[in-house]
Amino acid sequence: MSKPAEGVEGGVFMNTVFECGREMPVEKFFAILPRIDATLGAANKKNGGARICDLDVLLWGNQFIAQTNLTVPHPRMLRRDFVLKPLCELIPDETMPGSTLTIREHLERCEEKYIIESDFSIET
Repeated sequence: MSKPAEGVEGGVFMNTVFECGREMPVEKFFAILPRIDATLGAANKKNGGARICDLDVLLWGNQFIAQTNLTVPHPRMLRRDFVLKPLCELIPDETMPGSTLTIREHLERCEEKYIIESDFSIET
């Protein structure tokens, strides 16, 4: 669980990271994310608005992508422990594109702390 970052409205957030196959171009995948948000009941209120769901593309292999509405690696992920911690649970020893540091090392160096302790857990 984490507190909001950078003035985002809302209370405490639950954060997760998942890995999926890359069988389509990143642009097509990125275009699907708002439909998933909507299916989960989220009105798209990015840029500081409270929201139920907020899906982002963090990494796309080792690619760098710079488009009008999409930048990969995600431009703020290295400043957010709530992104780096779950990413570290998934791929701790992978290096960031353009970096010699692993995800774990980036988490250890992350200065902005948003994660709060919680007894919340999901059983699988």
